Amino acid sequence: LRFAPSYHTGKGFSMSEMIQNVIAGMKSGVLETGIRTKLIIIIPREIAYLKDYKGPSAQEIVQAALEFQDEGVVAIDLACSEHFGPEPYIDAFRSTIGTRLKRTVHAGETGPQMEQNIRTALKNMLADGIGHALPLASMPEEIAEVRNRRIRVERAPISNQCMSLGDGDFDRIYDLLRAGVLVSIGSDDPGIFGPTCSISRNLLAVGNRYGLGIDGIRMLTSNAIESAFLNEDERRSLKTQFQGPVAQRKLSGSRRG
Repeated sequence: LRFAPSYHTGKGFSMSEMIQNVIAGMKSGVLETGIRTKLIIIIPREIAYLKDYKGPSAQEIVQAALEFQDEGVVAIDLACSEHFGPEPYIDAFRSTIGTRLKRTVHAGETGPQMEQNIRTALKNMLADGIGHALPLASMPEEIAEVRNRRIRVERAPISNQCMSLGDGDFDRIYDLLRAGVLVSIGSDDPGIFGPTCSISRNLLAVGNRYGLGIDGIRMLTSNAIESAFLNEDERRSLKTQFQGPVAQRKLSGSRRG
């Protein structure tokens, strides 16, 4: 799960209170459904650019996330419109180095500097994950870095299509998989896109587009487990439940479509 607690501080709540409330909901969810979740705290990327902004700074948001790094908060994220560049947030992201928190960045989804935003996320913000990264398949140096550092690349192809982003054809997910990139498939924002962007529909769309078959869907799911922000005991348990391969399966045969 991920949300921006700074959006709620104007309603009489502190960021810590909002994070505590979400964690309480997550705990209730485990009791009711058996499904365990982790929490990613979002830094809205517009805040450094708003002249009249009086809310929490990026560093204050990071500090609020750090308060709960032992209670289910696993990462920070830089999200929202990429027309606001990531550069003002480099120091805040780097301040998490040496903590339990991971770093993930929405980069390469839209805007005039998609490729540069990916490079900044990798080189300067030391991202453990990249959201979208639509031009990545045309960036060989960055592909090598993402592969070698085992950085997760989260794709939400249906929402990209709904917003007319990228090449309209899933932006070469197949090529990234063949290159050994840990691509996983997500739902983006259900509050905006509703059931049309469910994980199952996204997986089905990608599987049908590239003729991946069940092995391809299992590989994408295995990628999600391998790159999830978990400790190794949690990852091992999840692998056992999934009964999937520890290593990526290689795609064979020719691409369909």
